[in-house]
Amino acid sequence: MTVRDSLRRYDANLIHLAPGDVLVRSKNEVIVAGILEQLVPGRWQYERPLRDSTGATKYPDFTVETLTGEQVIWEHLGLMHNPRYAREWEQKKQWYIAQGFRPYDDDSVPGPRGILMWTDDRHGVNEPDWHELAERVLGGGPAQPQRRVAKKAVPKRPQHRRAR
Repeated sequence: MTVRDSLRRYDANLIHLAPGDVLVRSKNEVIVAGILEQLVPGRWQYERPLRDSTGATKYPDFTVETLTGEQVIWEHLGLMHNPRYAREWEQKKQWYIAQGFRPYDDDSVPGPRGILMWTDDRHGVNEPDWHELAERVLGGGPAQPQRRVAKKAVPKRPQHRRAR
């Protein structure tokens, strides 16, 4: 269901609030958004349109611009237990490859536009595994500022002689 106002379109299925005040469709996408906000804060978008040369448009779950300038598409596959959904995912995956996105698990496929990664919850939600995959594909976490540790000068205590 889509709701419109005078300025923009709202999807009634966008009901979960993710980091950055972004509305997403599922609780698992909230988890993915949290991972992205930890690793590449401010460098990701939800359902940013991606068009091919014929004008066909897909809306990847997450589009990430890495610090190296590479584009990463992250799809979360929440309904892989559904055979139709699984077939449609395989078609969509081939579409991404045709658009120049290399599957993260296949270095033999060229990826001039970037990398395609995906997660699913066929064996339950596994945030630590998703986080590890994201670190591998996205190149680790955000750069941490170097902190200079100031050494505190500790005054020497005067030694008192005990009277005997």
